[in-house]
Amino acid sequence: MKLCFTTVSAIAVLISAVAFAQAPPPDVENGLANSALVTLPAKGGAKLTVTSPAFKQMGDIPFTNTQYQTNTFPGLEWTAGPAGTQTYAVIMQDTDGAAGRGGGIFLHWTAFNIKATKLDAGMTDLPSGSHGPGMGRGYMGPRTPAGPKHRYHFQVFALDTTLPAEAGATIDSLTAAIKGHVLASGEIIGLGQVLLALGLGLVDLLAAGLGRGGRLRRRRRLAGGAVVTASAGAHQQGADEQRERQQAAGHGGPG
Repeated sequence: MKLCFTTVSAIAVLISAVAFAQAPPPDVENGLANSALVTLPAKGGAKLTVTSPAFKQMGDIPFTNTQYQTNTFPGLEWTAGPAGTQTYAVIMQDTDGAAGRGGGIFLHWTAFNIKATKLDAGMTDLPSGSHGPGMGRGYMGPRTPAGPKHRYHFQVFALDTTLPAEAGATIDSLTAAIKGHVLASGEIIGLGQVLLALGLGLVDLLAAGLGRGGRLRRRRRLAGGAVVTASAGAHQQGADEQRERQQAAGHGGPG
C-alpha cells in the first residue's frame, strides 16, 4: 500500500518528536539563579545528602510519581542536620521553565516543620506537626511539557527554628521565614519528561493534518483520558502545565 507524501512526512515528524521529547535538559537552566537552594544559602555552606528510592541523582522520575499517572510521592531521605537543627523544610521546583515567565522557575511542592529525616514513598499526609503548601493541595509531581526533559529540584533545608503555620501561605512568605535560619541544605535532582501515548492511529494522524507554518499538530490521548495537543519542532507548554502555573502564580508562587 502506498502512502501519500503528507502521511509519510507526518509519521516521520511524529517519530522525531518522540525522540525530541526525550532529549536532555537544555544547557541553560533558566530558573537556577532563582531556586531556593541558591537564594537561601546555608550558614557556612554546610551540606545535606538527599536521596530518593524512586530515582537517582539526575535520573528519570518514574511516571507514577508524575501527574501523567498516579502522582505518587517518590519518597525522600536526607542526612541529619548539624547541631542546633530543629526542623527541616522541603521545596520542590522546576528550574527549566520559560525564561520570560516567573523567572524560569515553577513551584511544585513545599513542606516544613518536619522533624524526621525521611518522608516515605507513597506518603499522602505529612507527619504530625508538619505543614504543606497553603495552596490547598499536597504533593504535585511533574507534568513536563513537550520538548527537552526538565530538571526538578527536591531541596531540603535544616533550620534552627520552627516556622509559624502561616509561613506556608505563599512561597514568598515561606522563603522569607526560612531566610537566615538555614544551617545546612542539599538536594536531589530528578528529570521529568512528557508522556507520549504511542498507539496513535493513522486516521487520527491524518485528521490532525499540518498546522499553520507547516508544523504538524497532533492530539494524543494520555492515561486517564487527558488529551494534549503538541506541535512538532517547537517547545511549547502543555495546556495543563500552563494552568498549573497560573494557579501557582495566583497563590504567590514564582511562576
